[in-house]
Amino acid sequence: MSITSIHDNQERIDQLQSLKGLLVPFIGAGYSRPLYPEWADFLEQYFQSVREDFFLPEDEKKYLDLKNGDADNKFELMADLLIRCTKRGKFEEEIKKQIDQPILAEMKNKFDLLHGAFPNLKITTNFDSLIENSAPGIDVDVCRCNRPEDLERLFTLFDRNSLLKIHGGIGDVFSIVLSTEQYANLYGHASEFDSEA
Repeated sequence: MSITSIHDNQERIDQLQSLKGLLVPFIGAGYSRPLYPEWADFLEQYFQSVREDFFLPEDEKKYLDLKNGDADNKFELMADLLIRCTKRGKFEEEIKKQIDQPILAEMKNKFDLLHGAFPNLKITTNFDSLIENSAPGIDVDVCRCNRPEDLERLFTLFDRNSLLKIHGGIGDVFSIVLSTEQYANLYGHASEFDSEA
């Protein structure tokens, strides 16, 4: 079975072809699956690996309350707590260890399709470097949350083979957006884009 035979995929693919050069894809972190754990799984694995050495009982309770809660920004709050208890450097080290991986051979085709369908600007929240490593010659810019003017400048590069990483990149772990404060700096809100900001 091919992807084009599922539902109305062929029609959607034809529509994309007619809009080629006019669309900017926004690529979420899930695009790099199955190479990396999902964010919730990463946070839980990290917590389990550090809880005995770094967590007081009240911190562990707070983490479990967040994990089992339904706050809109619970993952950012969980990351805040993990960073506070173990220090950001250790947390970033674990991110780098988990995410700084070469592309799997079976993933190559989907990256080739991405670059073929969208030869110009692409935007991602991915920390990893799979998108840029799968496209030789792509210009990569990492937006730092304390410099929103970068976004304006980078949107002028619409017609170039370029990648805008708005949540940072693994090559510079300090650029990665992890905490509620960083989300607030970037989006005007601790967990989502604030259109009023």
